[in-house]
Amino acid sequence: MKNYTSFIAIILFWISSASYADTGFGVSEVGMLTSIGGKVIVITHGLQFGGNSDSKAPPWVNAMAASVIARSGKGSIYQHNPNTGLWECTGYFSGNTNNANDNIVLVYNWVWDSFDPSYGWLTGAADNLLASLHLNPDSLTNSSGLNFITDRKMHFIGHSRGAVLNFETVKLIKYYYPGERIDQVTSIDPHPATYTFDPGLGRALVFGKIDPLVGNVAFADNYYRTDLGYEVDGDFDGVNVKGAYNVKLSESLLNDEGYIFEHSDAHLWYHGTVNISPGAFDGEETVPANWYPSGTRYGPR
Repeated sequence: MKNYTSFIAIILFWISSASYADTGFGVSEVGMLTSIGGKVIVITHGLQFGGNSDSKAPPWVNAMAASVIARSGKGSIYQHNPNTGLWECTGYFSGNTNNANDNIVLVYNWVWDSFDPSYGWLTGAADNLLASLHLNPDSLTNSSGLNFITDRKMHFIGHSRGAVLNFETVKLIKYYYPGERIDQVTSIDPHPATYTFDPGLGRALVFGKIDPLVGNVAFADNYYRTDLGYEVDGDFDGVNVKGAYNVKLSESLLNDEGYIFEHSDAHLWYHGTVNISPGAFDGEETVPANWYPSGTRYGPR
């Protein structure tokens, strides 16, 4: 059985209000990251087929995390262990500084839960992510008394159902920290799933748009594409996000190279805006250079 452990309840004793501080940081049209010390970036994957309690996050998430650290200068990467709720060093990246004053990337692993067809696992995973944000990695130095939510600028990056999960987490932060503001929320082809009745599904099906932002986000950007099939062809559609800076990617352009499904190409495209080197690789696919044509609102890199 999937285990969210008792520390979820403990969160209620840890949470306190925080004063609002406008971060003033943003990104370019293609989501390029600036070098900001001490920022916490949470990366959340979407649906993964199968899996169990020992499954790791997909390779592209770890590759993106490494590219974020490389782009921002230095820092550390930790992956969520769903069995303990703790953030642990990943063997994918060996350059951790383990210093709380540097940038920190947290890879949220909800592989097993993401495939569960029962209603409520996504919102349960959002509860779990919020609780986990109150547990600092054991190897992290200069972290005594550190609360990621109140003491660091936070940037959530999510793909597909992972973007929906992040939105739910940000809503929880609004509830428990009504005075706190999230620096940035980036959604990549956000997709409320039909089989689990994910939050926002009704608006997504009727309007092709969701309205998840609750006023505690300094900057939201959304990159999505659609083939007008939503789920029927297996290539899940993304949706527009009300209140975000929306960029609709070219379905025909993404169709040329990359993954089999353009839904996965969306996170590969975003990876190419973080790692702008020729031949950038996300652990599974190489970023096609022709995806960033000059003279368009989504290029060049």
